[in-house]
Amino acid sequence: NSCPPEDIRTFWSAFAGVWGPRGSKERDPSKLAILAVNNLILSEQIYYQSGRRMPYVRAHGLYTGMSYAPSKLNDVLVWRAPLFMYPTTRCAIARFMQGMPEYPIYFRFMEEEESIQYSEVAKYKAVTLIPWDHALMTFYELYSARIPLLLPAAEWMYRFLYQRGQLSVGERMY
Repeated sequence: NSCPPEDIRTFWSAFAGVWGPRGSKERDPSKLAILAVNNLILSEQIYYQSGRRMPYVRAHGLYTGMSYAPSKLNDVLVWRAPLFMYPTTRCAIARFMQGMPEYPIYFRFMEEEESIQYSEVAKYKAVTLIPWDHALMTFYELYSARIPLLLPAAEWMYRFLYQRGQLSVGERMY
């Protein structure tokens, strides 16, 4: 996707130019930018690579217009994930539920190519999310709508986020 460009020196030169010369009092504020990132991991990565601190501002999904309004009180939506764990989790939950036929919760798994309107998502009692990225916009969208989220424990989160060898930046999603 040519980002960063093939000529890495050009990239870092342009990147450094956003701030102007380090320690310079002669910076022209009209030619500089204020940069922020949406998560602490990215902030730390940029600091490690450039020596520059980036403030972070958590993302929100307010643009969705979604607000939690549960009407499917026995249904939990399981958000699709491009991880090997998704079909495994689907199978495990199905087997678990077979042993508990009286249990009043139904888990509805999204299909790979399926999309659901935000207004429909807001009707579920909760959403199960198996994150595959450290800054997943789906998380911010659901969280901003105040939808109850069922997430893996912290020690499992690290396994999911790094199972493809790196944070999923630059990889094809499916």
